[in-house]
Amino acid sequence: MASLRQTIPALPVRNTTAAVDFYRDRFGFGVLHHDAGFAVLCRDDAVLHLWEASDETWSKRQSLERPVRSGAESFIAGTASCRILVEGVDELYEEMRESDVLHPVSKDEVANTDFGTREFATLDLDGNLVTFFQWTESECSAGRAEVRTSSGGVMSRPVTSETRSRSSGLALRLLDDLVWTQRVHDVFALSARVARDD
Repeated sequence: MASLRQTIPALPVRNTTAAVDFYRDRFGFGVLHHDAGFAVLCRDDAVLHLWEASDETWSKRQSLERPVRSGAESFIAGTASCRILVEGVDELYEEMRESDVLHPVSKDEVANTDFGTREFATLDLDGNLVTFFQWTESECSAGRAEVRTSSGGVMSRPVTSETRSRSSGLALRLLDDLVWTQRVHDVFALSARVARDD
C-alpha cells in the first residue's frame, strides 16, 4: 500500500545564490545542494527546495494573454508560502527576530490561532512567506490521533496498526499534519453551516 511520507516546499526565488546565502545566514539552513538555478536546504528535519524564477522574456512579449510559458518567469519569485512544523517556536521566534526576517504581522509576538497552533510568519529575500508553527497540544491515544485546539475543540483520526507500527517522532508529527489537512475543511464547512442557520 502506498503512503505519503514528507512534503518538501519548493519556493521560487529571483537568484538562487543570493537566496541560498539569505537562508543560510538569516534562517540558519544548511546547504545540501546548490547548482545553477536550484538548491536544496535543510535545518534539522526541515527541507526546502529553492528554484530560480529569473526568466525576463515575458516583459518583451507582444501579448501577455498567456503570461506563464516557461514556468520560471521572474514575476513568480516571491509568490509562494509554506509552513514548517517546529519544536520550541518561542525560542525560534527570538532567533528570527534577531535575524530581522519577521513578517510585519509577527513583529510583536508569536500568535496563538483558533485552529490549535502557536506560530509566527517570516519573509525571505524575495517575499516568500515562511510560517513556523507548533501544535498547542496533540496526543495519540486510544486508537485515535487527537489535536486539541486553543479554543478547546478536538479533531481526531483513527490510528491503524500500520500507523502505530511506524510511529516515530517524525511520523507522529506528519500524522498531526494529516489530521489537520483532512479535517480543517470539515470544520470550516461546519462553521459556514452554523452561520447560515443563525
